[in-house]
Amino acid sequence: MTCEPTIPTMPKFTTGSLGLLTRAINMSRTVNSKGLGPDEFNNMSFDNNMDTWWLALPTALYSAITPETELPTTLRGNTMCPRWDELIMSPTPSTAICNMFYHATELHIESNNWQQAKLLALCTNSAQQKRRIGNGTINLFNRGYFMETQMQVEAGHFLNLTTDEFSTVQLWSITANTTGGNILQKIANALINGLEYTGMQALNRMPTQVQQHLNQVSENQHPLQQGIQLPYWGAKTSERFRGNPTILEFVNANTNMAQYNIDFNEYHGATREDANMDEETKG
Repeated sequence: MTCEPTIPTMPKFTTGSLGLLTRAINMSRTVNSKGLGPDEFNNMSFDNNMDTWWLALPTALYSAITPETELPTTLRGNTMCPRWDELIMSPTPSTAICNMFYHATELHIESNNWQQAKLLALCTNSAQQKRRIGNGTINLFNRGYFMETQMQVEAGHFLNLTTDEFSTVQLWSITANTTGGNILQKIANALINGLEYTGMQALNRMPTQVQQHLNQVSENQHPLQQGIQLPYWGAKTSERFRGNPTILEFVNANTNMAQYNIDFNEYHGATREDANMDEETKG
């Protein structure tokens, strides 16, 4: 029995619709000779069926894991350890940025300057990717209703870039589109607006009986009236913060950069995975 092939879809969120600006730091002449921005390059790579992956990280963390050139030759699965034990790359710039938002709201990553971050893109060698999947260096998993596939490098594994892959590496800085604006707050506002608009459009198309039932549920569980403080509920993903404009207060109140730096430095100074890994595991 056969089935219809999966049709890839482009996300409706872009860096611009998230309220963010990007500035080029390094462009690839190999795959981006026109110097396209992240969204434009993503559209071009999508149209040309290129295997492009994106990673967004706070500036300080990015600097800690890359050489002075800011262009990595290796991506480590333990990058966010000890708080999180995988490095996850996304198929679009907007999903990479939202993934960073999720990890920030979980305090897997911390920063004392959310006015800027880094966005990295690379195009993989298909033969090398098959080898990586075969030896367990990476795995792929689907997330979300549109089956957004993400690439995961597990702690204990390295994704070593081939020379052709390294030639495709590109880097941008991310800032808010308002002077001194906070990236996390911009993303939260965009998600809130999108969810409110999409939710109302969907609700208005449902039968009256279903609308009434959903209204009762939302009133009981999530009282969205003006001025009411929403709880955090304790579910796992950043979806718990939907409709909650106080997410930045939560992150700021629970950020402890001094302790985060201690934990990070103790872990990465004490573990020398590369000294104990054979070439196939590293690949």
